[in-house]
Amino acid sequence: MAVLLLFAACNNQPHPQKPEPDTVIKDTVALNIMRPFYEKPQAEKIYVRIKTKDDGHPCQRNSIIKGLLAAMAPPPQHFIVNPSRPAEICGAQGTKLLLPPHCFVNKAGAGVNDSVIVEMRECFNTADMLANNLTAMVNGHAMQSKGMVFIKATAHGQELQLKSNKAISIQFPFNNPARNGYQLYYARADTGGGLTWAYPATAQPAVANTITGKPFSRPGFSFHGLELKDYLAQALIYPDEARRNELSARVDVSFFVNDKGLITGITTGEAYKVFRSNITEVLQNMPAWQPATYMGKPVSAIVHVVVDYNIRRNNQVVIEPDPEQVALVDNTTGDYLVYNGSETQKIHLQSTCAVIGQLGWYSFQRRLPNAGPVADVIVPDDAGTDVKLVLANGNTVVSGDNCLGYSRFRTLPVNTHVLIVATRAEAGKSYYAIQPLQLKEQNIVALVWHRADKEHIEQRLKHLHV
Repeated sequence: MAVLLLFAACNNQPHPQKPEPDTVIKDTVALNIMRPFYEKPQAEKIYVRIKTKDDGHPCQRNSIIKGLLAAMAPPPQHFIVNPSRPAEICGAQGTKLLLPPHCFVNKAGAGVNDSVIVEMRECFNTADMLANNLTAMVNGHAMQSKGMVFIKATAHGQELQLKSNKAISIQFPFNNPARNGYQLYYARADTGGGLTWAYPATAQPAVANTITGKPFSRPGFSFHGLELKDYLAQALIYPDEARRNELSARVDVSFFVNDKGLITGITTGEAYKVFRSNITEVLQNMPAWQPATYMGKPVSAIVHVVVDYNIRRNNQVVIEPDPEQVALVDNTTGDYLVYNGSETQKIHLQSTCAVIGQLGWYSFQRRLPNAGPVADVIVPDDAGTDVKLVLANGNTVVSGDNCLGYSRFRTLPVNTHVLIVATRAEAGKSYYAIQPLQLKEQNIVALVWHRADKEHIEQRLKHLHV
């Protein structure tokens, strides 16, 4: 028995209307299978070769499914503050906002004197993320989120923003995310109405709790006169396997230098395993560092390096250390310090606090480790369907590419255990599908739909077993 699966789309670009996928499949199959019979009707044996092409024509979700997703989001919390006085806001799940006086302005840049309504959304688990239609994705990479918080301010129905020379503090209700590799991200709306997560720190005009003087020092490395960049350039040899297969990659690397100068907690970005193994082996066998210090005591530090492997370049391995991005962690006092050029911002770890200069979504996230080849997941759907993958590790929700007739996911490694979570709205009716899946290299999943009202779907999402 031969099974033929074909996804196709029409390439008539001048026409905005695309044919139905089923029609395209039938027409394409019929044309390709019958052509050899027409060309050689007397032949005893006829072989047919059909190659599929992934057109990947984007498909925007319609307003009906967007409305259903928006209706399932829980109502936000609202607080009324006097903008002329400092204020502290406490969310239901423990998030705290510290607002300095006169920190809000309208879109014209004018100050606000009347009462301000501050809106807050707190999302600290998978159910919260799904209910608010949130995903944990940064530059196409799946992330694990420690929690997400949304902040908005309005006055007289008009949205406000922070004054250019003002900043507010947001205190998250969990401890020590930096010790486990989490970093703070800010989300902005993209063209499709979703969110795009990015680093917020470099864009912040205001810095609070700045430490002056020299209470800290960054970690240092020197071995027989070789600094970090020169040492790694000599120690990292282009892997033979990568050379034979003409592989190249640019690998982001972060690691801890603990208070004894030893390297721990090595994390590499997505890349071929041969490069990740090469980097990890060299770092694990490095001589001891000079640890960072804070207030005269050795402390742990997070160091970032980029290793660029390029087989077509004379200098095939290039090291790019990033000395401006160093985080110091004092496990005894609970201090977390982010070094930024000549200044350092001090944050107390016991209840993580970040100083921000923009309103919107904020989240502590870390990249999931790359554990081998990436799986390819295709879920047939349409413009009235929303499909997401939820990882079993908790607080990782992944979106895919919305194409004509299907959604495609190419960000998670093979053997990952996920739940496919989908909602559908059509002709005034709503449906949901929740299906477990262990990812293989190629996955094509037909959803089993269950009709339910909005309230029932909300309850199913709240009680996911991940």
